[in-house]
Amino acid sequence: MTIWKCRRLVKLVYPSQISSKVAVHETEMKFSKDKSIYDTVESYEKNIFPKIDDKLPVNRCVTERIPLATIINLHNHDGIRSIAQIKSMVRQLRSGSHILARNGLPNIKLTRSTAGEWIIFDGHHTLLAYMKAGKNYLDEVPHIIINDYNQHHMTDNEILVFFGRHAGKFNELRHDWKNYTINWQAPFKEQLCSRIQRNMGELANAVFSFYSAGYINQ
Repeated sequence: MTIWKCRRLVKLVYPSQISSKVAVHETEMKFSKDKSIYDTVESYEKNIFPKIDDKLPVNRCVTERIPLATIINLHNHDGIRSIAQIKSMVRQLRSGSHILARNGLPNIKLTRSTAGEWIIFDGHHTLLAYMKAGKNYLDEVPHIIINDYNQHHMTDNEILVFFGRHAGKFNELRHDWKNYTINWQAPFKEQLCSRIQRNMGELANAVFSFYSAGYINQ
């Protein structure tokens, strides 16, 4: 008999055409304790999402409006890989389409820290595109939230997986993970960076000023 040590809640959210409501699908998933949040995403994508009916019920009123600008980023502006990709996404959004993966899942994936802060761990380019296209709140964009089933957040140790092979350095540095970001485009020894932009609002300002506004708006 398997003893599950980890229960996670995966919440799939799409904006609704009905004011102040969102389409939501929630799934409880059980794992052994050594499985990371990325394992949860992979299992959900392979085993759960294909069985969900295309028409999710609009069954939730939005009770908490989370400003996109307050979400904690994992990359500084120099860790944003492609402004051309953001530019293309903005055009798609302005044509009336949402940004989704090929299988229909949202690119934007978030969790919550023990302090209650929202963290984006996948989909920085997509979220920046939504912000550039005029979206201000999380309920306006398709997204996935993964948290502990009972606590509704992830522990600091679980969050360290977002830093990949650099996760072990935090014990040596004796610093909070919030003081750092990751740049996967940099050489390995330079990938772990001191945090410059503290949230998606600051990141958007840096990206959109570093690259000319005219370039993004074209």
